[in-house]
Amino acid sequence: EKLNLLHKCFFQTDSGDILINAATVDKILLAMCGPLEQPLTNDMVEVCGSFIAQIMPVICGNDNSSLDVRQQIFLKLYKFSLEHRPEDYLSEDTLWEITTCWQDALSSKDIQIDDGMLKSCAKIVEDLANASELKADNLDGMAEAMAKFVICSTENIEDEDKRLAHVDETILALLTSPLTSSEKVIKFENHCVFLEALEGSVSAGVAFESSAMEKEEIVPLLQRTTINFSTLYKLVYQFPPPQVTDEADDELTEDYCDPNADVLKKWSEFLISELLQCIRVAGAAESWMEVSELESSAEELVLFLSEKVHSFMGNSSELVGIVKQQLELAAAQQSSVIDCRLLG
Repeated sequence: EKLNLLHKCFFQTDSGDILINAATVDKILLAMCGPLEQPLTNDMVEVCGSFIAQIMPVICGNDNSSLDVRQQIFLKLYKFSLEHRPEDYLSEDTLWEITTCWQDALSSKDIQIDDGMLKSCAKIVEDLANASELKADNLDGMAEAMAKFVICSTENIEDEDKRLAHVDETILALLTSPLTSSEKVIKFENHCVFLEALEGSVSAGVAFESSAMEKEEIVPLLQRTTINFSTLYKLVYQFPPPQVTDEADDELTEDYCDPNADVLKKWSEFLISELLQCIRVAGAAESWMEVSELESSAEELVLFLSEKVHSFMGNSSELVGIVKQQLELAAAQQSSVIDCRLLG
């Protein structure tokens, strides 16, 4: 009953105004967001999450709330979508409502992503990637939300060159991380080759440098790589056209939704280099799994990343051809046995 009364406070007049002032709206929103920050211990997460999702379009119009609070609410919803999957405390419907809410706010330009907001979104990703070990399903869910963020925050930029430039800036901000620096990737490759050399399965050919690496350092590297690669996969993977019979052709034409509508057709140097680095990490991780006794969670992570890479490499697209060409050039330089294996 109290919730119904609260809903009535947000009924809009013909002019788009509501019954309560912006300061009161701000206080209500911040209070309702509390359960979203501690969902495991607060049984109001479903009610509050659904309520915020329903009133978000209202509070964004006619200065019905302050810009600062709108941005805070957006960031909390965005983080929630990245951090949580359907569980006992959270239904799939409520998670969908929350995720759709912030995506719609971006698509409608109710929320504008300036440099400050982009940095805040990138920090959320980095903090979650730095957290305790995450399941592959959680990482893929994060990647799905990140890919949607890229698409929704740029889809209304009419000038195509400006839109693509903004896409590149957004991808760069979200995927750049000290967890996956080139130094750490090289160190991980050296570590894996070193382990194989100890097993007697390879001869390094060069002196080992900085080859010691602990699991506590490897898992965050693999988690961040999986997030990054899965995000790019969702942005660039070209789905094959559907195979239909003549009878189904009319129905398909009427209801067809092109799965490649949002797929990126142009690729920046950063995007290509990030794909290549992720593929290198995946190749090294397969080697690590073969010569190490891994816990089931780490093995699941390696297998998930490896399967994603193999799926991407089997895709029929110009981008895959570019990536394969770059891998061939790296293998020709013979700087690492890992590079040579990536062509297999």
